Amino acid sequence: MNLSTHQVQELLDTAPDALLVTDAEGAIVYANAQSEALFGYAPGTLAGLHIESLVPAKLRDRHRAHRLAYRDAPRVRAMGDGVRLTALRRDGTEFPVEIRLGPLASSDGALVSTIVRDATERRQAEAALIAARADAERANRAKSAFLAAASHDLRQPLQTLQLFSGVLGREVATPDGREALAGLRAALSSVTELLNALLDISKLESGAVVPNVEDVQVRRIFERLRATFDEQARAKGLELHVEVTDDVVRSDARLLERIIQNLLVNAIRYTERGAIELRCRRDATVSHIEVIDTGIGIPADQYDAIFEEFTRLGSPAQEGLGLGLSIVRKMADLLGHSIEVRSTPGHGSCFIVHAQRVAMARPVADDTPAVTVSSAHSPTVVIVDDDEHILSALRLLMKLDGYRVRTASSFADAQAALAELPAPALVVTDHLLGRSEATGLAVVREVRVRLGADVPVIVMSGDTSQETANEVATLANTTFLAKPFAPDTFLAAVAAAVDVPPR
Repeated sequence: MNLSTHQVQELLDTAPDALLVTDAEGAIVYANAQSEALFGYAPGTLAGLHIESLVPAKLRDRHRAHRLAYRDAPRVRAMGDGVRLTALRRDGTEFPVEIRLGPLASSDGALVSTIVRDATERRQAEAALIAARADAERANRAKSAFLAAASHDLRQPLQTLQLFSGVLGREVATPDGREALAGLRAALSSVTELLNALLDISKLESGAVVPNVEDVQVRRIFERLRATFDEQARAKGLELHVEVTDDVVRSDARLLERIIQNLLVNAIRYTERGAIELRCRRDATVSHIEVIDTGIGIPADQYDAIFEEFTRLGSPAQEGLGLGLSIVRKMADLLGHSIEVRSTPGHGSCFIVHAQRVAMARPVADDTPAVTVSSAHSPTVVIVDDDEHILSALRLLMKLDGYRVRTASSFADAQAALAELPAPALVVTDHLLGRSEATGLAVVREVRVRLGADVPVIVMSGDTSQETANEVATLANTTFLAKPFAPDTFLAAVAAAVDVPPR
């Protein structure tokens, strides 16, 4: 079907974009209705004008140079790729445009077709998107700052309560007192788990968690988790079996420990009788870290659902918010580890973390500091913390466990204590020492200068950021403990550091 000239004209006039045709000198020889409307000209008045009359005065010289260059090498292309173009209306206002050029052959010589689109709405949308992104980034920074402050400020009182509960556990002997203490510990455990879960979820969703992937000794994680969960399991009448392993995997030690910790929390929560087992199986390239329980089990159709936030098994009264496995999945995805579930309802479950195994040519050296203590029964420990309640609780806890303790509430006090005492068996320091510019890491450096690298140090912190943990990890004979930690976890870390069996 052939279109008449009138039909072609109607087609061009109803096109959504402005269409201009210019000759070799830049004179406009054709303009459709949309062009006249866009640039604010009366019908029939654009033809005959020069194309540069539609260009802002400040850009005309540059436009002329580009037009002449195009005349010498014409081709279909966008104009000003990557450049923000503007055009000029008859009333003198400028507006953003997108332009596409194409050569036209005619009996009157070479012509150029120019399609012009008003980009005002798109630029406004882009500006709104940029502004929204900036707002989101500011909100994320504010959220990160809040999380850091909340993490520290909320962990401090929880840590104090945890430590004093440990002190009471060594002093309370009556049945009623032990029952009250058990209730206190259960409540503290729930609050601590809730705080850790909410902060973990927020950090993971904001992208604040950046894994530090390295060769990780699974044995060291297993030992810490045994110390953390052994009493909790026994309190429910459960046996906790932790196998010895020499496997080394590519992972982030802190995140991998958090994954296994959450799995153990769930295993103990959903098991009323029997045992919990933590073990590691291997093949040529993968280590399979397994947490096995004899609990209520999970129906096969719930395997995916249990990793969603706020999903809980069991009765509605079952404790916990259902965040633990969601955190497990998010952290595992971040590390590139897969999670497998095997379960039989009524008989128990097995959660398996698959991590890339590092094939070691020889056994990995034990990096636990080896320290000779002058008196195996009462080693001296220096504790530095600006929080008087935590300092008091740590002093009492360690005194009851047979240690001699010297306390310091500031970096200056720590310097004085280190100068007065013979080499202590251990220095324990908080990372953030109040308003002082000095930090726990300054204490570590002071220990190294005065006493040498053989004296172990434990750095405690309510700041659980990866940066802090990484910084501590670079220091010789230095252990990092994230607050709040259980009293038994702390005492186990102390005993390991000074090479003295805990009471």
